[in-house]
Amino acid sequence: MFPKPLPPGQRFCIFTFPILLLLAMKNTFFGVIASVLSVFLFTGCSEFNSGNSNIIPPIKIATELYHKSERVCGDINSDSITIDILSFRLESLPNGLLADSVRAYIDQFVFATDSIGILEADPDSLFSYFAGTWHNAMNYYEGPCQGWSISRKVEPLLNNAGLFSLSALDFSYMGGAHPNTRIWLKTFDLTTGSPIDIRQIVNKNQQESFLKKVEMSFRQVHELSDTASWSYNGFWFDDGFQLPQNMALTPNGLYLLYNQYEVAPYAFGTTELLIPTNELLPFLTPEWRDRVASVR
Repeated sequence: MFPKPLPPGQRFCIFTFPILLLLAMKNTFFGVIASVLSVFLFTGCSEFNSGNSNIIPPIKIATELYHKSERVCGDINSDSITIDILSFRLESLPNGLLADSVRAYIDQFVFATDSIGILEADPDSLFSYFAGTWHNAMNYYEGPCQGWSISRKVEPLLNNAGLFSLSALDFSYMGGAHPNTRIWLKTFDLTTGSPIDIRQIVNKNQQESFLKKVEMSFRQVHELSDTASWSYNGFWFDDGFQLPQNMALTPNGLYLLYNQYEVAPYAFGTTELLIPTNELLPFLTPEWRDRVASVR
């Protein structure tokens, strides 16, 4: 496991202390000044640690909307290529470690094309990309003209206690039997700027119990008994029950989501679960138990 990256303030403290120490050793006058500065620096730096979230204020965000539609089937029908984006920009975080990972995650979702790893620079470029892709596809399509619809929505779920959670929903209809919807969930630790792996904040000796807790919640949502067969009821837990790919902390607890096709056929839709905070806390490590308990 790689160590967590240091916050900018902590990096500043670590590199500044040795400099002050050298000044104090080489020059008496600078030594007095360095001693005074060291007191203030030590006091300030004591606050910079990965577990202290009290110094991280909520992020100020501003909603951003984008809509563009182009009629593409002429007089045949009213079908069009349409893109709708609901997102937000970060207004209060400084540039650097804390902000970059959150911004990058949002941009990678909002501006993604259908080519892995390829991003467009802005919404208009994204629209032009999909419009061009549609025209190319229609050259080989023998059916009636039909439009495409793409909708992306990024919304905050949690924004305090040094934690920032968001959901990212992608809806698309580009022909076929039905539209496709997929939702991603992510929580960021703003004391480090890193995304949180929920599995890693569950106490090691509670992993099995936590999995059982989620399984019981899943069975309740689908009205299955404790012993009901997964395969008989249409679920794909051939190797036993598994946690979902997407989980995030919220003010009300842990939000878990199984996307379409993740554990069952399309007709089953998505499965959403919530483990209330008071029921979640006993499973967490001591550090994270305190942090999650402070969420409001």
